[in-house]
Amino acid sequence: MKRFFFACALVLYFILSCTQTDQKANEYDIPAVEVSPNQPTILAPDSGIRIWDVSRIPDRDSTRIEFPHLAWFKGHFYCSFREGTIHGNHLSGRGRVIRSADGKNWETVALFESSTGDVRDPRLSVSPDGNLVVNSSIAFIEEAAPYQTIDGQTVRRQSVTWLSEDGETWSEAYACPTGINTWRWDVAWNDEFGYSIGYSGKDGNGTLYRTRDGITWETVQTDLFPGGHGNEAALSFGTDGTLYVLLRAGLDAHVALGMANPPFTEWEWYELDAYWNGPDERQPAKTIEGMERDLGGPNLITLKDGRLLGAGRVRGEVRANFFLIDPKEKTLARIAGIRDGSSYPGLIQHNGDIWISYIGRRSGTGPVYIHRLRF
Repeated sequence: MKRFFFACALVLYFILSCTQTDQKANEYDIPAVEVSPNQPTILAPDSGIRIWDVSRIPDRDSTRIEFPHLAWFKGHFYCSFREGTIHGNHLSGRGRVIRSADGKNWETVALFESSTGDVRDPRLSVSPDGNLVVNSSIAFIEEAAPYQTIDGQTVRRQSVTWLSEDGETWSEAYACPTGINTWRWDVAWNDEFGYSIGYSGKDGNGTLYRTRDGITWETVQTDLFPGGHGNEAALSFGTDGTLYVLLRAGLDAHVALGMANPPFTEWEWYELDAYWNGPDERQPAKTIEGMERDLGGPNLITLKDGRLLGAGRVRGEVRANFFLIDPKEKTLARIAGIRDGSSYPGLIQHNGDIWISYIGRRSGTGPVYIHRLRF
């Protein structure tokens, strides 16, 4: 009899477990779009869920919205982006962070401004010690405040970070001295360290930095860019600890893939080929129509199954694009694109699905959308 009740309880447990798993996978009232590496899915810009637009910025008559980055932190989606009067450096530039529990209803939880410069392209990451981290670079405006001189350097830019334990209450801006005259752009965490590549200014040839707390940063390697060429760099760790970098304008190839093992001082860089319109046509990525200049705003994450998923802006009709990267074959295979979608796309995996963020118009006025993709 005891065995009978135990067996019944075991069956009931599995039934409840499957039901809870199914409910968890479908807890968001946002339809998932099936995608496949065999044929890219091209989506209309307004097919996603509109989460923010200029009507929700009441203190300005007009503004641009750019660079919507994504993160998942303690039960909420977070999206960060820049608001500014123009695309270039301007005192109106500031960073906003919004969040949502269901993907549809969003609220502001942070607004980062500077009286001396433009808060550029705020990007989100989650540290191993449980902080939500925003990193940005303040481009100082000389008309607002005369440039400072430190150790003979005219300071035109400063990398900064803000930290929050709950996503609501934020620290002051931390400005590590190593962030003077550089832009630490994307951040990837592994074990107890976060890594970021600084570019522009003193780091025109690329410098790899690391941090334990998101506040103090130290140099790992200088002259990182292959041939001295590079720009924005997205980072992600493979399941074996390999550090991968998707580099804008690397190797004079418009986009390049870098990889290194600890301590990340010996790098290999490769030009990528692309399966842009399906598995039957392989071409150098730099020959893709619309990528004559480069892959803008690269993004890179490692999926739960170990595959690399990348994203970036390509100039053309289909602007925000998403693709699987095979580091062994040195290829990328496009799985989806947003027609007319612009700005630098955000990218996370949550509950097995891929969530993306993008700007719905080329004009830069927004709106911000998210979409849910499923393999």
